[in-house]
This record gives sequence, structure tokens and C-alpha cells, in this order.
Amino acid sequence: MTKTAFTKLMAAILAGAMMTLGLLSCGMTVRATDLMEGIEAAEASGKAADDTFISALADFSIRLYQQSSADCSKGDNFLVSPISAAAALGMAENGAGGSTKAQFEALFGLSLDEMNAYMLDYLENLYSSEEKMKLSIANSIWFDEGRITVSRDFLAANKAYYRAQMYQTDFSDPKTVSDINSWVKKNTDGMIEQLLEQISPYAVMYIINAVCFDAEWDVKYEKSDIRDGTFYNADGSSETVEYLCSEESKYISSADGTIGMIKNYKGGKFAFAALLPSEGTDIADFVAGLDGQAFLSLIQNAEPTPVNVMLPKFTYDCDMSLVDSLQALGLTDAFGAADFSGISETQQLAISDVIHKTHIELDENGTKAAAITAIIVDESAAAPAELSVTFDRPFVYAIIDTATGLPLFLGTVTNLGE
Repeated sequence: MTKTAFTKLMAAILAGAMMTLGLLSCGMTVRATDLMEGIEAAEASGKAADDTFISALADFSIRLYQQSSADCSKGDNFLVSPISAAAALGMAENGAGGSTKAQFEALFGLSLDEMNAYMLDYLENLYSSEEKMKLSIANSIWFDEGRITVSRDFLAANKAYYRAQMYQTDFSDPKTVSDINSWVKKNTDGMIEQLLEQISPYAVMYIINAVCFDAEWDVKYEKSDIRDGTFYNADGSSETVEYLCSEESKYISSADGTIGMIKNYKGGKFAFAALLPSEGTDIADFVAGLDGQAFLSLIQNAEPTPVNVMLPKFTYDCDMSLVDSLQALGLTDAFGAADFSGISETQQLAISDVIHKTHIELDENGTKAAAITAIIVDESAAAPAELSVTFDRPFVYAIIDTATGLPLFLGTVTNLGE
């Protein structure tokens, strides 16, 4: 598998997932005080995605996908949104100092100033509100009134670079849980209905990103394109499932036997990519062998060749904590001896959890996907085609931004039983 191809695919996926913040909040009643009304955005200028950014975010995406899927390895289907995680972590980084800030910069492979500038431009260019192609991102930060003194510079930076909404409220009031869950539901079009059941008595802040993707296929499937077939699960069992059958025009192949395809959504700004390891390859070993450059290379070097494709319909949810994964990737201080003096100079803060929830629905009409990343901050120390691809065994898939190849969502289908 070439490194160039892998880097392109990762770049496209990341680009699509990071769109506009707060555009889906209309109609939601929030009882908290919107602090942003009195905050002037910091002076900010964006920087267009270039090879430096694409390579850095592709590397982050693949490493996060590998580590989090390994941490959640139970033979279950898996899905992570690297762009959602990057947006939430990027907001938190604006409050970090010392070695904590240095670890954030190492995690992304970019300085804080570079991350802010790239993300500002990238998110704005990713947003799409077409009737049959929508991608949006919303950001919000919630503070417990009376328990934390928040730096206005921190608020201003996140308003400028992430278009974040800031809410000051009473964390001891049960209505706050309802408000946060309403915000999450609204900004994921109801695909993720709940983030919290209750708020920890130690929590003083939630930094939340929401990603919502809803797109129809550029060429939809007809009823005659749907047929039953067998899917062979990772545990050795098999299931009869519905397959979507089509002829596609972008074929992926590599020297190690990996094959796959890319299928566009309406408008061509985003696409679905699927990678099928060579027969006999364990899906976990395949994922572990990926890297950002190789992923992008596979996407960018897809051949304009007709290929017959059988793709199973699927839908599932995936919930996890990213704490262990991020610590394994080198972000350790943020969860212990943290320096978040950029958020508050008067209190010792640390991240206690990074909640990540995703949802995916793929059928004959298109794809719906959503992700929530919530960082909990505590006041503590913590021609007739001859080629063919049948995805009838565990495979990797991604929703990508076709301009860069970065992944918005990265997933693994391993079992399709009840």
C-alpha cells in the first residue's frame, strides 16, 4: 500500500466533516446565557488547506482511528469522526499552556496558530447546505456559573476560529442536562439524541462539537439494484443481508491485494470510499497497517475504471471514550497535571473525559452520519466492467472530502447480524 495514496484519502475525509458551527440550532430553546453576545471575536485570518495541513490531519485521523478501534476491539462495527475530535480538541487547545500545549501541537503536528488558521478556512469551505447534500458542524462551550472564571481571550479565540457558542449556566440545575441534550439532538438532526444523563459534581465545563452529514448518492439505486446475499462476519458466522449493486467508475487497488471503490454523493463534493483487504487478512491487522500517507494515496490514485460493486446496507451506532486513545497518542498532561491557564488563571483544570458518539445509516438513497465529541473539563488535577468488488466480509469505509481526500468519518464493518 503506497503512502501517497493513504495520505490523500485521509485528507479528503477530514475536510468534509468540519463544517459550519451552530447553523442547526434554530428552533432550540436554551435557558443558559450566551456569553458570546458580549465577546468580540479575536482578530483571525484563515489559511487554505495545503500539503502540510492535509498530511498532518491525515496522520492524526489514521492514528486516532487505529488507536480507538483497537481500544474498542470487541469484534463490533466501529466508527469515529476524526474531524469532530479535531474540532473539539482544537478548541480546548486554545486554553492550554506549557507542556500541555506542546502535547496538543505534537498530536496534530501543527502549532496552535497553524491549527487555528487552517481550521478556520477548512471548516468554512467544507460547509454545504444543498437540498440533497448537507454537511454542518456546530461547536459550543458550556460553563458552570459561579464555579469558574473564564478567560475572555479563550472565548474570543474560539469565537473567531471555531464560530463557537458559549453558554453560562447552573450545572446543578437538571434543566442544564436537558439543554445540552437538546443542543446535541438539534445539531445532529436527531441522529444522536442524548449526550448526558447527568453532570458530574466535579465538572465545570463541556466543550462540544457536533457533525451532521446527510447526502443522497449522485446516482441512486433502483429497486432492481437491491438483492440478497451473504455477508461473512469477522467471528466466522454469516448473515443474509441486502446488497446494493451498481457499476462504479473509480476503482482502488494496491500491491498488497487491497481493492475498493469510490462513489460520489450529489454534487461531487463528498464521496464514500470502501477498502476491502485481500482475502485471509485479519481486519484488525489491516487497520493497524494503515498510515495517513498510504490512505491518501489509495484515494487519490483511484483508477477511472468501471467496476461492478456489491455494497451491503447497514446502520449502527458507536459510543466510546477517547481518553485512553489520546493518552496513547501522547496527549497525557491534559488529563492530569494539566496547564489550562488559558481557560482560567484562577483554577486548576483538567480534562476528565472525551466522549465520542457516532451514528451511520447507508442505504439505496444515500448516507446519513453524525458525530458528537464532548470534552469534560473538571476543576481538579485531571465498458461492461470486468473488475468487481463484493464487500462480503469485514471492510473499512470512509466518507471523504473529494478536494483533499481527508476522511470525515472512518469506519469498520465487521458483523451484520441482528
